[in-house]
Amino acid sequence: MVTRIGLEPVTGNIDDILKKAANYHRGGESEQHRTFKEFISRNPGVLKLNPAIGFGITEYRLPSADMVDILFTEKDLKIGVEVKSEISDTDDICRGLFQCVKYKSLIEAEQIVHDEWPNCRVILALQGPLPPALLIYKNLLGVEVIDNLKSAQYPLSVVSAPGPAIKSKSEDSGMTMAEQVRSLLRK
Repeated sequence: MVTRIGLEPVTGNIDDILKKAANYHRGGESEQHRTFKEFISRNPGVLKLNPAIGFGITEYRLPSADMVDILFTEKDLKIGVEVKSEISDTDDICRGLFQCVKYKSLIEAEQIVHDEWPNCRVILALQGPLPPALLIYKNLLGVEVIDNLKSAQYPLSVVSAPGPAIKSKSEDSGMTMAEQVRSLLRK
């Protein structure tokens, strides 16, 4: 595509990265990923989001059965967040870029079927740096990336949003997201 608009194609070995990303499999959620996801869900300010939007919903299940790591809602705007901890390698981060493309379409589709205006952002939140080899692909795909989010850099008392965390289904209580919200509203 870039040659059609008069640009030189990117050199590098993206085919190997794409093949490894497509076949990427790590057994279960790592402790680093879970901890980073929980930190981001409770601290929207580190993503330059309004801290007043409250905690994000973790493991938000979309109608396709895909799960975005975190979903924030600010009025009619939905903000999906895919997180990659510092142990994620280039292949996993590449996979995250494509997950963001997918989540944006799925969140907008969900908004449309709920008779809402399709209005969303999806952010790839990286605990470490974006690998330089992926910068051009981040730009070509139009993915918003915020990197180098070391949790120790952010004092929680400054960026923490009030309120409890809400999961799409609580492992502790077995309650669905809607049941959790109703329970919180009764308090």
